[in-house]
Amino acid sequence: MSAEAHAEPPLHEDLDAQYGKLIEKQWPKLLALCLAYGRSRPEAEDIVQEAFLRFHERRASIERPAPYLRVTVARLLARPVRERPRSEVGAATAADRCGIDDFLGHHLTRTALEQLPVRQREVFAHDFIGYFTIAEIAEALGIEPATVRSNLRFAKARLRTWWAEHGEELR
Repeated sequence: MSAEAHAEPPLHEDLDAQYGKLIEKQWPKLLALCLAYGRSRPEAEDIVQEAFLRFHERRASIERPAPYLRVTVARLLARPVRERPRSEVGAATAADRCGIDDFLGHHLTRTALEQLPVRQREVFAHDFIGYFTIAEIAEALGIEPATVRSNLRFAKARLRTWWAEHGEELR
């Protein structure tokens, strides 16, 4: 075989492959976070896409892509909700593999999450998908880890009470 056959692929192809793997791994998790915040699927997809666009623009200077994406999504979630979300797109995406839709799509679940104060809902959403550590939630939201634990405890207690009163409708 020639030396060309053993040559490594061009650097841009390797970066493109890494970027594709990053999207495949992180997109469903970030989408689940947005849905847990109570955002519609189109809004959630827009937020995750915006986070990846921001990452792509700066990827040469970002050493840890996953934390950068988590913090970016958390900041985008802090923006006001759009009045009219874009229409649903029929094409299948990596987001379609996110299993949280069955749970979060139910109107009672959304209603339950809406009963929480904003900070408790944010902390619960980060914790619920099992993707973030307490320290990562604290970093993403700009609060202390003890505050995260406290808000999570209060959120779970409030949700337990709410489900005890209204959960029968889901069964």
